[in-house]
Amino acid sequence: MVDNPYVLSSMEQTPTQQVRDDLDFPHSGIFKSLHQMARGNYAIRNFTTSNGDDLAISQSVSGTVTRFTVSDGSFFRDGKLVSYTSSTVDLASNQTADATNNVYLLLVINVSNTLSLRGDNTTTNDVADFIPGDILLAVIKIVANSSDNATNRPIQYLVTTDSSEKHMSIGYDSSQKYVEAMSITSDTAGEVTIATKVSDKDLNFTINDGGVIKTLMSLDASNDRVIMYSDHNSTALSLECTDGGTSGAPDLFMYRNSPSPANDDDVGQIGFSGTTTGGGAGFAEYASIRVKAVNVANTAEDGQLAINIVKDGAQIKEVITAGSEEVVINEDSLDIDFRVESDANAYAIHLDAANEKIAIMGDSTPTQTLELNGSFAGKVTTITGSTASYSVVATDYTIIGHSTATPCTLTLPAASSHLGRILNFHQLDTGVMLFAFTGSDEASGFIAGSNQDTDTGVSLTQYQGLSMVSDGVSRWCIIGQSGPQA
Repeated sequence: MVDNPYVLSSMEQTPTQQVRDDLDFPHSGIFKSLHQMARGNYAIRNFTTSNGDDLAISQSVSGTVTRFTVSDGSFFRDGKLVSYTSSTVDLASNQTADATNNVYLLLVINVSNTLSLRGDNTTTNDVADFIPGDILLAVIKIVANSSDNATNRPIQYLVTTDSSEKHMSIGYDSSQKYVEAMSITSDTAGEVTIATKVSDKDLNFTINDGGVIKTLMSLDASNDRVIMYSDHNSTALSLECTDGGTSGAPDLFMYRNSPSPANDDDVGQIGFSGTTTGGGAGFAEYASIRVKAVNVANTAEDGQLAINIVKDGAQIKEVITAGSEEVVINEDSLDIDFRVESDANAYAIHLDAANEKIAIMGDSTPTQTLELNGSFAGKVTTITGSTASYSVVATDYTIIGHSTATPCTLTLPAASSHLGRILNFHQLDTGVMLFAFTGSDEASGFIAGSNQDTDTGVSLTQYQGLSMVSDGVSRWCIIGQSGPQA
């Protein structure tokens, strides 16, 4: 077996030296190999066990002729890396030794990535021609008068190198000097780096859109930013799921690694800007979305998202803030109205920030602190059967007594915890609704024929009703009655 020397070699039975002037005068095979290498066709070093074992050439006997075997290896065909699997080729009947002259055959890896021998013994002392797609691996010398099945034929390796890596440099001429503008390199771990080399020069990605050259994306070196352009589509940044399923939705993350975020540190921000008034130089920021860490704890992190806008050239922070425990609108307490539209009303819900008024189903100018231009309904709780007691809960608004118990005792919550709360009561059935108060609370109003405060004896019989409001201290004040009270 002849090991691959990874160079353009001399022609010998075991070629180990580089091409020699006294042995390998510039014959056509050398120029043909240079032609191939110039277009990016050459073998590259890719051994796995020992030096020379990839694309190594072995000679053996196949019947009455020599058989050539080339081991596994790799090569570039027109700049594209191609893997080759070991294959064999035998001398054809018209390729055996000539009686008086040497025959030079080309051992090639053909376009099908298998071995072929180019040339025949009708042409002597001349290297055979290759055909498109051939990788010129070696010249095989068929010595005159040699045996047809000889296994020691001289070999000269052609398009092979000792290189085991490949990088790329792109540059331009500057006063007849080469200036590197960009490089594409890989380290030993397989990490690839695309780097621009000239200070503050951008990296642009362009396309040919129907004959019009358009820049879709630029890496802006001087401003440390990525710019994406779109003048023919409403979407400047598009993410697509290409796995054909519904589970692989695209994800876009902004990741802060160094320095790691601490409590209240920004994690990422998306800004929206445009040119200044009249298209002048520079950019103005109009709005942004910012996320910050409000708690840094392993597996227990909290985050906050804020939408910011700009007014009169000054940024207004946290117009809308979404945190782990609440969502706040207009946290900076500025003159920014809040409005929700319905199908037929532009002011279904309207907060007039400057006048501190809220309207529901109103207009642009509410006149009351809370203005409702429509109907209102509160929860109705019915006490049924022979129920003898009931404690008013936080969700109660109107309570209807349908109990026949005499009495059915209703316990009211502490007035001190319910400033301004209104409760409505109506006894519909034959039982008696008797009120009980918490602690030192009492009722205040026209009770049992007189104006008084009392914590006992306040009750409703069939078809009687009343409304109460808490003073926030110790009284439930009667503000409405129907029918005579007991």
